[in-house]
Amino acid sequence: MESGNGGRVIQEYYDGGINTEEEERPIPDQCLCIANFKSFYKMLYPEDIRPKVIPFQGGQAKNNLKYKQIIIVRKDLQLSPRKLAAQFSHASMAFLTTQIRGEAKYQMECYTAVLSFGREIYENWINDEFTKCILEAGNKAQLLKAKRMAEDSGMEEGTDFFLIWDHCHTELKPEEIDSDGNGRTLTCIGFRPMAANKIDGIGRKYQLYV
Repeated sequence: MESGNGGRVIQEYYDGGINTEEEERPIPDQCLCIANFKSFYKMLYPEDIRPKVIPFQGGQAKNNLKYKQIIIVRKDLQLSPRKLAAQFSHASMAFLTTQIRGEAKYQMECYTAVLSFGREIYENWINDEFTKCILEAGNKAQLLKAKRMAEDSGMEEGTDFFLIWDHCHTELKPEEIDSDGNGRTLTCIGFRPMAANKIDGIGRKYQLYV
């Protein structure tokens, strides 16, 4: 089995990453359309046309299909912990923010967006354990290898995976200039949550970010 550093395979990736125990705490109800804005939600949707609210019940996937999200980050950039956290967050949220930007409508002095997910993503990831695996690429070329593998398997940029570019306002220097004349540097690639048996073909080529 090939790995990102030329031979080492990290078994924890296949098992879903390194787990840490967290203090158990109450989890609020989650709405599939608009989350955590209950008062606004009730105002926006009258009782008779209100979409069904689906309570969060972590760890209770409707089937045994393992879903995970992988993010691959460039190791050669030597990102500081705060920069790494920011880039990882961009990559993890990209499959959501892309939808929001495309669907948001301005009304009643605020923006609203209805998010649409496939049933399996909701039941096996959003309504389950939110499994994420943070992997490393040795350099830009190795990161783009993941993009090529994704495209070869039929995935589409902007839907199934997202390239994350830093605009170099803080610690990074631009590696290229975009079409608007702004400097940018490619930092990571984030995949939407998907079945492990689909994404592992890419993820197993890389090791955990350490």
